[in-house]
Amino acid sequence: VGDTLIDVPETPFVAMHAAIGLAAAGDVERLARLRTHCQRASDASMRTIVAPVCDAMIAAVEEHWHDTWRVLADVYPVLVAVGGSYAQREVIEETLLYALVCAGEAERALALLDERLDRRTSPLDARRRASLEPLPAGVTR
Repeated sequence: VGDTLIDVPETPFVAMHAAIGLAAAGDVERLARLRTHCQRASDASMRTIVAPVCDAMIAAVEEHWHDTWRVLADVYPVLVAVGGSYAQREVIEETLLYALVCAGEAERALALLDERLDRRTSPLDARRRASLEPLPAGVTR
């Protein structure tokens, strides 16, 4: 099984995990191969959700933050279709949040943090939110 499970996964669930792992390893070449595999899959979720996630992860590894957040913002609302746990989706959400901040999209990042804080209490997200809030004129951090 080994590399086959990562390079040619049979389910969107496994493919999503593979994409996250390959991104964490910074392996753009294998992410691109996984994307191609997903684009050719008969499963619609592989083509329409996991393949774009692979694109976003490639963009993130290459620090192309605008590309990263745009793709992830499109697929994030439908990630539940691939199955898996909230923790897996949260990795994608964290990547989206980081990309938004790095791309200078503070308003979008604030909106995402507000959604998260509406779902659950998080001192970390509250601090993140405070750091992104615009300061009154003449006030510096």
